[in-house]
Amino acid sequence: MLRVYLTICSKTYKIIINVQKVGGIVVDIRVVKTKENIVKSFFELLEIERYQNITVEQICQYARCSRSTFYSHYDSKENVLKEIIDGYMNQFNAYAKKRFKENTDFKNLLVRLINELIIPEKKRIQKLFQIELGGFGLANRFENFCKEVFIT
Repeated sequence: MLRVYLTICSKTYKIIINVQKVGGIVVDIRVVKTKENIVKSFFELLEIERYQNITVEQICQYARCSRSTFYSHYDSKENVLKEIIDGYMNQFNAYAKKRFKENTDFKNLLVRLINELIIPEKKRIQKLFQIELGGFGLANRFENFCKEVFIT
């Protein structure tokens, strides 16, 4: 919690802003919650629509936010997708780095990666794998990740 004191015309007002530390960076909890709602809404829409048919307006309706709020966090639905995919890839890469520290073979890494990261997120990852965007999509990036880890 961050307390800010504002003085206007000799009156002092106390403003309390809820903030949270994420990776060493202080962020407003409202921003975190809004982005979580947008991502959750994005996945809810993927259950009923193809990615190509989803609109920013639909995401806003499901997330119960205005278009201006959406655009203050993301430039487009593609940016939402990119942030989600980047998040998964960061998790996969962190897991692979851990593998090298523990000196685990590729087969064990893959089994642990599937059991600990992919199966709990199976439904979401399946939906993301179905979105074909060339080198930008999760399927392509995950394939390249596996090749890199295998070669390394």
